[in-house]
Amino acid sequence: MKRFHFSLDKIMEIKQTEEKILQKNLVLVQTELFNAENIQEAIQHKLCEEWMRQDKMKNKVLSSVEFNLHHKYIKSLDEDIDNSKRNIQKLKKKVDIARNKLLDKTKERKTIEKLRDVRFSEYKKAVKKEEQNFLDEISIQSNRFKKVQEN
Repeated sequence: MKRFHFSLDKIMEIKQTEEKILQKNLVLVQTELFNAENIQEAIQHKLCEEWMRQDKMKNKVLSSVEFNLHHKYIKSLDEDIDNSKRNIQKLKKKVDIARNKLLDKTKERKTIEKLRDVRFSEYKKAVKKEEQNFLDEISIQSNRFKKVQEN
């Protein structure tokens, strides 16, 4: 009997390659999200520092220019945080999309692998049956040969 050959092997290889690409993409998007969250934390930390600094500045006599400049800086930090939050929401959606694509591709690959396993099991059964038929034929021939020799 000829060797086992699964007709969808090439497709399974393609699915595996696509899955690896999607895994790398997911890691990249997750890294981008992680970096964006770190940036947001840094901005929030700066903002807290500036609020503390402003509290200390209240005790001092400041010109209106200095006060307005500091107030504008705090306002720009608030805007940066808002922009960062929007960016993080977008990145979370990208992570979810990338994760779902990866899950779908993994399901496709596993389905093909299960089909391959089923076909391989069928192949092994067919090989066993063929071997048993061959052994039965040898046994029959052996018995015939013994009967011929006895006569």
